[in-house]
Amino acid sequence: MPTDKIITPAVLIVAQEAAGQRMLVENGAMLPKRFMPDVTREQVTTATGIVFHEDHDEVFVNVTLPQHWEIVATDHNMWTTLLDEQGGQRARIFYKAAFYDRNGYTSFCQRYEVFVAYNDAQETRTIYVRDNKFNKLVYEAGMCFSNAKGYKEYDRLQDQAVDWLKRNYPDFREPFAYWSA
Repeated sequence: MPTDKIITPAVLIVAQEAAGQRMLVENGAMLPKRFMPDVTREQVTTATGIVFHEDHDEVFVNVTLPQHWEIVATDHNMWTTLLDEQGGQRARIFYKAAFYDRNGYTSFCQRYEVFVAYNDAQETRTIYVRDNKFNKLVYEAGMCFSNAKGYKEYDRLQDQAVDWLKRNYPDFREPFAYWSA
């Protein structure tokens, strides 16, 4: 019986996705053409300084990023992040490089957003508000169990975090609000 590793289609697809992430990071000058939320290139340029050029292909557009901005890999092959000159997370980039479903989008981050930290060992989750500009937690709504007993408390804590955001940053849902402050 051979001892060589068996290469399955799933292994090949994961390798293809990893290669796609490397290509995106190494290129460093293109973004997926689809944006979330639905914003225009002009809005992106005005808010961020990203300059758009010709389409690279059916998924990507060539761009010039502001000085010291960079596209950085995450630990998941289909996700990268766009960091500004201060290391603030300005966008999450999804790119699925699989031959059967090649697609991607750029999801612009709100400066302030609800963030959930999971503690699998204790089966808990803590709900915070995170400042993506400085990658720091600015408000803690509380902790609850991550099992069925904690669902109502989780919803209550999520609402509490959103209420805090509404009081302190009323335009927090706008992806380009508060970044210049």
